[in-house]
Order: sequence, then structure tokens, then C-alpha cells
Amino acid sequence: MLDLANEMSRPINGAVKGAPPLSANDRVQLTTEEIPKQGWRLLNEDLPFPAAVIQVSALRNNLEWMQRYAAEHGALLAPHGKTTMAPQLFDLQLRHGAWGITISTLQQLRVCRQFGVQQIFMANQLVGRSDIEYVSRELLRDPKFQFHCLVDSIEGVRRLVEFSEPNPANPINVLIEVGLPNGRCGCRSLRQAVAIADAVAASAELRLCGVECYEGLVVTDIPRNDLRDINALFELVKAVYDHCRIRRRFDAGHYPILSAGGSAYFDVAARALAKISGGEAKVLLRCGCYITHDSLFYQRLAQRFNERSARQNDSILGLQPALEVWGQVQSVPEPGLAIVNVGKRDISHDLELPTVRLSHRLSSSKAPTKVNRTWRVKALNDQHSHLTVPKNADIAVGDLIAFGVSHPCTTFDKWQLIWLVDNSYRVEGAVWTHF
Repeated sequence: MLDLANEMSRPINGAVKGAPPLSANDRVQLTTEEIPKQGWRLLNEDLPFPAAVIQVSALRNNLEWMQRYAAEHGALLAPHGKTTMAPQLFDLQLRHGAWGITISTLQQLRVCRQFGVQQIFMANQLVGRSDIEYVSRELLRDPKFQFHCLVDSIEGVRRLVEFSEPNPANPINVLIEVGLPNGRCGCRSLRQAVAIADAVAASAELRLCGVECYEGLVVTDIPRNDLRDINALFELVKAVYDHCRIRRRFDAGHYPILSAGGSAYFDVAARALAKISGGEAKVLLRCGCYITHDSLFYQRLAQRFNERSARQNDSILGLQPALEVWGQVQSVPEPGLAIVNVGKRDISHDLELPTVRLSHRLSSSKAPTKVNRTWRVKALNDQHSHLTVPKNADIAVGDLIAFGVSHPCTTFDKWQLIWLVDNSYRVEGAVWTHF
């Protein structure tokens, strides 16, 4: 669906993080499409470490599960591109049935347009002059391009009108964003939202097409408090949507859109928006991290999901951790401590430290060994992780260690190239990122 020719012919050489030396002088290059022919296997040290990998079987499972879940709940899926910024993965998401791709910034938008994404949802305010002018030019240049963005102020509407070209056939689609006190963007009251809806409806440059919120900020250690605050947010969404529907503020030629759905409470969002819609609006979910899931933060949230699903007699979460970062033991300087060459430059640490999943002795013909919780990361430096292990642990210099991540977004952005591997860690391909 997307134009990936440049990605597949893009040269991999020694300047690319994680690329293996291909010749004595390291000047030989190969392309992405040539990777499967190399016969590389991570467990044979055919790749340098650290190395970021995605297990293809888990990736496919996650793509299929999330698309099926959205369809079963009458929702469309516009996965958030900021998670991976990998057009090859965008293409897979679209091929599995995604409505479009969500973005947050102009750079993310331009990457999507470079590869031919036609349905783009900007889950953010479009405020800057150059940003608005770029979108306006793209809409005029390509009549098939559909762009949606958010507004939460009269000034935001004014700037959109001031810096965009009139384009009645393909205007900028606008959704009113609502939010919570002490949250992020979004109208805090119905009165504020009504004034914005009137301003958008009165403009020739914009088309009012829905109401949006982001419930993903409401994640604490007390789930019942989360649900209380999320329900309050959706009550405001309903009030704004009902007002705009009754007053006929939405464009008559387009179904209105109701959008929410981060990766933490997308099930709550799907049910709430479906109830508000009553079958008259498109419900659009914007989960992003589902594509690789993770081994800590979202894995724990999955337990909450399953508890809610049991009460609703609904689907059990079927997502699997697909993203790992592998490193090699550099030193065992004292009993109970191992130093591995994976650090802050290689793996996420914004939510919490990574977890240790597997170890592998290079001389072994067996599959990697699962480790227990006594193996843990106690600290990260730029290029090293400090592992505490039992003093009698079987660990040696040269061993390979697989780390699970917490928060995929901030692991993806540390890599230009991420390897695609099968369940035996044979390299099937790679994806490029564009951060």
C-alpha cells in the first residue's frame, strides 16, 4: 500500500547502528531486501551487540489481535505512528485494516506523506504557520489526502484560518479536543467547546468533523480512580458531541468522528465512545504501543484489561511482547554482578529500568534460557547495564542477554535499524525508523 521502494533499497553500512561489518575495510553495503539472503542468526554472533530485534510471530499476532478487537467493537483503528516511526510497520498496519495513521508533529506528518499515507489523524493542535501552510499545500496538491487535527481554542481556529488556503473540496478536518483539569490540551468546559464549534463551523477553510479526547494520561496505581476520571472526561465528550449534533455543527456530508484510545484504556474508550455515538459516528481508536507491546508497563496494564474484560464478558488481551534488546556480557567483576553492553543509548528507561528475559551461552545448541526475577537491572549507564544475579549464577563473559522493554516508544527512537527475527532468532529482515 505504501511506497517502500526506497526503504528496501536503502544501503546498510558501517555508519548504521547495529549493522555488522561486511568486509575487511567495512565499505561493502547491502540493502534491506538483501538481508534474508545473508543467513544471519543473532545467537551465532552474526550481528554486533547491542542489537534491537522484533520477533515476527509476535508482531503478526499483535497486528491481527488489535485489528480484530477494534472490528468486534465497531471501531476503526488509526495507530499512533510516533511509537515506531517505521513506514514498513505503518504499511503492515494499513494492510491489516487500519483506517489511517496518527501523528503528533509536522516531522511525523512529513514522513507519512513521503511514503504515501493518505489518511492522517494529527492528535495535536496545528498551530505553527509553517505547519499549517505545509498541510494546506498538501491538501491542494493531492485531493486524495485527508487530514484531521484538533482545536481547543478560538486562537487556534484563527491561526488555522489565517495561514491555510481556501480549499472547499478538501479542507482541513477539525475535531474539538476536550480535556481534564490539570491534564494536557483540551477544552475544560462545554461553554468553551461550543464557542470553538461555532467558530469552526463559520469558517470556509475548516470542516468540523468530530470530538476527541486522550484518556491515556489518566494512569495511576489506583484503577478505580483512573476510571472515575476517565468517565468524567467522556461525559464532557458526550456533552460536546450532543450539542454539535443537535445544533448541526458537524459537516453534513461527513459522518462525525469520536476519537480516543491510548494503549492503556483503549477498551474503556471503545465502549464509551460507542455508547455516545449510538451508531451515528465513527469511533476511532489511536493505540500505538500494541504493535510490539512490552514486558513491563503495558504487560501490567494487561492484567487490568483482563479484569475489566472478565466483568464485561469480553476478549482477553492477546498481545505479546515482540521487542527485545540483546547485549553481551562484557565483565563479571565480582560475584553477583555482571556488566552488559546495553545502556541508556539503547533501551528505554523513562518509565522504569528494563527487565532481563533470557540468557544464552554461545557454545550451547539449546534455545535461550529464561531467567527468573533474581536477575535484574539495578542501573544503566550510557552504554552499560549493571545486572545483579545470584552469586552462584551461571553467567560468563561473552554470554548473550535479552532485555524486555518498558515503553516501546522510547526504545524505537534509539535505533535507525531494528532486525526482524523468527522464533530461533534467524534474521528475516529489518525495519528503518525515521525519528
